[in-house]
Amino acid sequence: MLARDCTVWVAAVPPRTDHLVSLIDDVERTRRARLRNVADRDRFTSAAALVRLLAGQAAGRPPDTVRIDRTCPECGQPHGRPRLVDEPGLDISVSHAGRFVAVATSARGQVGVDVEVVPGEWRDLAAVACTPSERVLVEDARGFAITWVRKEAVLKAFGHGLRVAPAEVQVSAPNSAPELLRYRGAVAPACTLVDVDIVADDQAHVAAVAVLGHPTATIDVRDGSAHLVSPTAVPRRS
Repeated sequence: MLARDCTVWVAAVPPRTDHLVSLIDDVERTRRARLRNVADRDRFTSAAALVRLLAGQAAGRPPDTVRIDRTCPECGQPHGRPRLVDEPGLDISVSHAGRFVAVATSARGQVGVDVEVVPGEWRDLAAVACTPSERVLVEDARGFAITWVRKEAVLKAFGHGLRVAPAEVQVSAPNSAPELLRYRGAVAPACTLVDVDIVADDQAHVAAVAVLGHPTATIDVRDGSAHLVSPTAVPRRS
C-alpha cells in the first residue's frame, strides 16, 4: 500500500492520447468513442488510464489487468464512482477539467478529489451552490472555484456526488484554511480537506481533496504527468 494516508496525482493531459487506449477496458473505450469533442475524449482517456496505471502500481500488477467497477448506484450505468474490484482496501477518486486530470487514492478512508477550471461567470452559480454565509465570503471567480472544489471533493468522498445539492455542504472561506463545517444540516463528521496546488502558467485551475473519517490525514501531492506521457516507463511496486 501507499506510504501516506492519501496520495493525489495531478497530471497534464497529453497532446495525444491514442497510446493510452490499450490501457482502458472495453466499456471505457465505448464511452470514449461516444465523445465527439476531442478535448473531452482526451481528458476522459487520460483519467481512465491514470486510474489504471496508479492502481496497477499500488497493487504490483499490469495496469491493463486492473478491474474497475463504475456502476452508478442510481441507474446501473457505468459512469459512477470508480471502485477497484481486486483492491477493496484502496479507495480511489478521479476528476478532470480543462488541461488537467487528478486521481486520489486512500488506504485510510473514503476519498474524493475535484479539479475545475475557474469560470468566467460565477455569480449565478454561487447563488445556487453556496450557502448564504458562504456567498458573503466569496468575492471573485477564483474564490468561488475554490469553494466549489472543496464542496465537490467532500460530496465525492461521501459517494453522493451532485445527487446532494452543493448548498447542503458548508466549507470555510476561500482565503482560509480548508475545512468542512457542516454537512446536510448537521455538524460535519471528521474530515481532512486540503487544497491541491496545480502548477501551470496560468491560474485557471483549482483542486481539492477530502478524506473522510480522519481530521488530520496526511496528504501527499505528486506530479503524475510522466505516467501519461510514457506509461511503460512508470516503475511498478516490487
